[in-house]
Amino acid sequence: MKHFLMTFLLLAVALPSAAMVEPDGTAAAEFVLPEGADASTCLVLGEELSGRFVVRDADRELVAEVYKRPGQIVVVGLAPGAYEVRCERADGAVISAPVLEEGERLLLGPEDFVADEGQVATGLVLAEELAGRFFVRDADRELVAELYKPRGRVVEVGLAPGVYEVRCEQETGALISALKLGQGEVLMLEPRDFAQAEPERGVERIFPPEKPRSEPRSMALKGRSRLELRFGAWEHGWGSYHVGAGSWGVVTRSGSENATGSLGYSRWVREDLAVTFSITGLGGEAEVVTGAHDWYTTVDSSGIAAILVGVRKYIGGSETVKPFLAGSLGPYIGGTSVVEARSPGHSYVEERAEAAFGGHVGAGFDVRLGRNWMLGISGGYNFMSDFRHPIGGRDNYGGGEMGVSFSWLFGGPDPEDEQDD
Repeated sequence: MKHFLMTFLLLAVALPSAAMVEPDGTAAAEFVLPEGADASTCLVLGEELSGRFVVRDADRELVAEVYKRPGQIVVVGLAPGAYEVRCERADGAVISAPVLEEGERLLLGPEDFVADEGQVATGLVLAEELAGRFFVRDADRELVAELYKPRGRVVEVGLAPGVYEVRCEQETGALISALKLGQGEVLMLEPRDFAQAEPERGVERIFPPEKPRSEPRSMALKGRSRLELRFGAWEHGWGSYHVGAGSWGVVTRSGSENATGSLGYSRWVREDLAVTFSITGLGGEAEVVTGAHDWYTTVDSSGIAAILVGVRKYIGGSETVKPFLAGSLGPYIGGTSVVEARSPGHSYVEERAEAAFGGHVGAGFDVRLGRNWMLGISGGYNFMSDFRHPIGGRDNYGGGEMGVSFSWLFGGPDPEDEQDD
């Protein structure tokens, strides 16, 4: 039979037709000629063979793919070299490894193929239309397989018999499918076998991703810390300077009672939530009185500081611009000092400090200036209980304020966040 076929092929190659007919009317041969190949060097798939044939070269590049029916002869024109021919059938897959010399026409029959030891005996096949990162879990919700699959490639996953959930994570959403595998059963999953699912975070992985990737350093905030320097204006302005004179003497008053400044520390416990600690100065004032007749000088100074602990909650925005709401509580500490000097050699000193409970509520937005720097703009309101005795002529320093801040970010993210990325 082989000698008959080889004689027939020598005649067939010389004819321009790509298919021939034997005297009994049955199809004799079909030619498959990849680009740049001719039939002078070829593989011949004998009539006893049937199934889907995939031909790859020594570099595992696909050079030909054809479906062959029983009783049909297929001629595959190839360049000289070593090849792998895989035949996929309903009962399994077989494989052959022919080597072609220049001008050789090699006939393959069933005896030239052996069982493919790498084929999936029980498992699932992901169709070429599917793409994304796939997670396969068993009935106990244990992760048994994870892989990245590009579109246009068929992927086989070997599994033990049982019930499984297959989840596909894509940029546009998540898909999910459930299946049951029997012993020796191989199921093909196609897009129609999946339904929409909610995105899932914190997937436990049992091996590194298949797809190599080169990404910039993470911009995630969870687990990171921040030092923040902030300046602003409280109520109506930035301070005052005043000189007055009368028959009693001269008064010089200067202050920054409308200025605020703070140094703060924050740590992100979640991507959208940070715990904050700050020390804020709300204002200060100094007054110098010099007598006109009896020589004397009085210096009266005061200031307010707040030590606040709170949270900052981010609400939407983007990776670069992050709006937030903020709140904090703590003590407001006021201090005053009076020094009076008289001639000759008399002086008087009084120092006093008081504390009141209060807090701050506000809103604003942070702007990322790269991974480690941040600029912020915010406004809010300071509220507090009254001091028992006036500090700097006032017993309450509550009021609105606005400011800008500049921050340095450091540390983190946590190792578990790096696994989630």
